[in-house]
Amino acid sequence: MKFELYLIVVVGILVSGILYLVYLNPNEITYYNSFQSPEFDTFAGDYHLEPIGDNEKHWATISKVTLIDDQTIKVDFNANNYRIGNATFTAYEIPNEFEYTNFVKKGQTFISVCAGESTVAFLKYIGIVQDSESYYYLFFHGNAILPQGLTCKYPQIIQHGFAVDFNLNENTIPYKRFLFNGTIYNDASMVATVVHPCKVLECKS
Repeated sequence: MKFELYLIVVVGILVSGILYLVYLNPNEITYYNSFQSPEFDTFAGDYHLEPIGDNEKHWATISKVTLIDDQTIKVDFNANNYRIGNATFTAYEIPNEFEYTNFVKKGQTFISVCAGESTVAFLKYIGIVQDSESYYYLFFHGNAILPQGLTCKYPQIIQHGFAVDFNLNENTIPYKRFLFNGTIYNDASMVATVVHPCKVLECKS
């Protein structure tokens, strides 16, 4: 009887320790395992035109995008001086410095940043487009809410985004809105898809 009681106590301690490592340790990607199927806002979203070039400034945590081949880009993430607010008020800013890099395929959705402790912003890579003057990386942007009890930690939240097949569907929004240099445009004809970008741009593969 004493041995059985001792065994139950030991097993209980081990299970508690495992749960702590999985759910409470901010250094573990498994912290976000309960965030698998977010409820995206089906009535909101916009397309981001991110300029192509080594010295370009990008949105949110994205610091650099590199064209690898017709289907793939490499994205470098860091704190990137990202904040939400104005000259006198800060609603949110990334609390710590970090660096992270991953490859993104056309059609793949990943987490780009948190807009506060509970709202997460996603980007879906659409491909390369052009207007009359320049070429751009085109992403679709949507938001979702983290489950209760989870908070945004970097780079773990971004790492998690590459471990899950998120279903962000840009076809749910009633009309297309394009964010370009901080301005929203509603004219879908302003951009044209580049089917084989490596024929006109330098690819790093």
